[in-house]
Amino acid sequence: VFPVVGDNGLLAGISFKSDVINPPRPQLVLVDHNELTQAVAGVEEADVLEVLDHHRLGGGLKSAQPIRFVNEPVGSTCTLVARQYRDAGIEPEESLALCMASGIISDTLFLKSPTTTTVDRTILEWLRPRCSVDLDDFARTFFEIGSALRTSTPDGVVQEDCKEFVERDIRFSISQIEETGFDLFWERKDELRVALVAYADKHRLDFSALLITDVVSNGSLLLLSRETEAWEEINYPRIDPGLYALKNVVSRKKQLLPLVTQLIQTAVL
Repeated sequence: VFPVVGDNGLLAGISFKSDVINPPRPQLVLVDHNELTQAVAGVEEADVLEVLDHHRLGGGLKSAQPIRFVNEPVGSTCTLVARQYRDAGIEPEESLALCMASGIISDTLFLKSPTTTTVDRTILEWLRPRCSVDLDDFARTFFEIGSALRTSTPDGVVQEDCKEFVERDIRFSISQIEETGFDLFWERKDELRVALVAYADKHRLDFSALLITDVVSNGSLLLLSRETEAWEEINYPRIDPGLYALKNVVSRKKQLLPLVTQLIQTAVL
């Protein structure tokens, strides 16, 4: 038996040899994802205690014991987190309230995305008086200065908000960035394609995609590392090799991913 002493020099507990030989497994709560391919490295060696998410189910998540699993079709996982604060009667600090509001604003394009629900609107209104700034002014500034194309390297743009998926043994990734207009994209299109190809090669993917969403026009451009036969059936204009104009498409989860999934399934059948 070994005593465990805290930073204050006081006894905090005891440790046994068995704790060293067979250390306890890390414990995780998966937030904003439920697929193991999107989790931290080593997740297979951890115990998942809870899932809080708003995406599709996938990835073969299993648990030895029943866990709390919250997965709702809302626009942002921050909506679910903030609702837990509200329902528990806990007042978040101003900085934390603004952090959760920022997540909702970003994920729902300030409630303009088709993923937006009544729950998102209700929770954002609950957060509004708890934030230290006016959310309307904040949202405008948020999208203006949050340009990945202005501040990041091509590799950084591709990796900033990137999710990997598997459909019919086809492995692919979809990254998304939000911009106010496409001017910067046209300036950096070629180097972004190079970064997409490099990412797909490094991670052994069949293809990688980058969705560039204009929060002003509520439309997107879709850039691909390479075009598979599946893309022959896409019903959107091809404006350049590996580049498509997706009018009124702003959501990776609700609009683009179902489209890509359908294209892959059609090509495989």
